[in-house]
Amino acid sequence: MKIAFTLNELRLGCFSSFLQWSNFTSRIPKIRNVLLKNKFAEVPAQLYVCFRKELLAEKLEHLLGDIAEKIKYGPHFPTLEKGDVHYLKGQHFTNDYLLGLVEDSFVDKSDAKVKRSLLRTGDVILAAKGTRHFVWAYRPDAGPCVASSLFYVIRVDEQLVVPNYFALYMNLPPRVRAMHGISRGASVPVIPKEELMNLSIQLPPLAEQHQLVRIYELQQQRRNLLRQLINLQQSVDDAVLQELTQ
Repeated sequence: MKIAFTLNELRLGCFSSFLQWSNFTSRIPKIRNVLLKNKFAEVPAQLYVCFRKELLAEKLEHLLGDIAEKIKYGPHFPTLEKGDVHYLKGQHFTNDYLLGLVEDSFVDKSDAKVKRSLLRTGDVILAAKGTRHFVWAYRPDAGPCVASSLFYVIRVDEQLVVPNYFALYMNLPPRVRAMHGISRGASVPVIPKEELMNLSIQLPPLAEQHQLVRIYELQQQRRNLLRQLINLQQSVDDAVLQELTQ
């Protein structure tokens, strides 16, 4: 028997009765198609929660708020000159949005709030205050780190987005301009949380996200090699000039 679903049937249907259907799982694609076609309009809350991951995975464009499990500002701590936990600030990042040396900014690791604020794998930080907006994905080889209050700490849903892909995507020039476009304030521009959550982000399938991250990593390796080559060439040129002028 052919079963068809309409949005009205889904809206009026009782979630518990859906679960009682013996071949319910075979109807999931049909339900999904109805919800996608109607862009989740007036969808029963239980259905949306149940199929959220699957439905969002079908969409290429998402709102940042849909893929973030947590968005909050980093804490403010007194800065120590020595320690074991890095306290990340804007000046610690290069022009390529990579973490550089953090030699003079630490926090007390014995502080309970510091322990709760430690970045973990899957976290990304977004510079929300000031005129330089960028995103960086935490990696364990950076050591214990806490993001300062300059940053939003965002925990993304890794079933939908690869953290490193999120960072590279948000650091693309159009996305950086978009972040500047939603910042508010004259002396110290700030990105409001609500505006940030409404930013759109393109999410290809996870496999493609991993491929794009790998391409980005190779590009970074190439840039580093070019910088080393330029520095070496500069040293050679200086040596030649020094020899000629003696």
